Amino acid sequence: MDQTRLQLANYLVANPSANWWADQIWRFDVNPLMSRPFSAAAAAQSAPQFLPNCGSFAVEFAGDFVAQARDVRGDLNQTIPDGKMTALDLNSAFDPNPARWPRYGDVLKVEPDGTTDFVPVRRADGSVAEQTRWYGLPRDVDGDGIVRGWISGRGNNEMPDVVPLRDVARSGAIFDSQLASFPGFTFEKELPTAADDYSTSMPRNARYTLAWAPADARPTAIRFIVSLEDSSGRLGEGKVFEYVIRFGR
Repeated sequence: MDQTRLQLANYLVANPSANWWADQIWRFDVNPLMSRPFSAAAAAQSAPQFLPNCGSFAVEFAGDFVAQARDVRGDLNQTIPDGKMTALDLNSAFDPNPARWPRYGDVLKVEPDGTTDFVPVRRADGSVAEQTRWYGLPRDVDGDGIVRGWISGRGNNEMPDVVPLRDVARSGAIFDSQLASFPGFTFEKELPTAADDYSTSMPRNARYTLAWAPADARPTAIRFIVSLEDSSGRLGEGKVFEYVIRFGR
């Protein structure tokens, strides 16, 4: 693997504008059904089949890509940090008063802060908890039928679903107006157009293509969500499996 990274790094130095990642995309290049007479070529076409009867396959990632506000409230003053994490900090996540911003979870800068990116969520009892922020092609994870993307004035905390990293980075425009035009990280190769609600506006052929070069900031975890269907039709719905693979920094 180290040798492959070195070869790619040398290639990028010699060809800085090359779309090296384009030739690595081999979606749909598989033939799971071999017909007689069998041949080596037919067997080779069936080899890329990863999961038979797979109805859906999602790949998402997490990592430390943005700096977020955490210690934002003190016991005596609601806008001055006190050097510790308390319920006051957590409960500020959905504070509607801009005079008391930043809130817990707001994106301040597009740079790592030593903590995996997160999104605050409100529990059924009204308390606020921190969840890992997963990036990917927009997907509804809280079941409300809405997938909010970035629009002017919208913060990280108002985008609880899976969205592209670019959208979360742009949410820092509340504090740094230049981030409103942030084009995306270098490894975000193809992106859907940012939208108020991806569930109603994202075209069926939208893509979110990622390819990490050796010098790019890397994810700390990747999540696979797979739905397997019953080929015999006895089960009405597929079974969903989720796998998370974590990496060292």
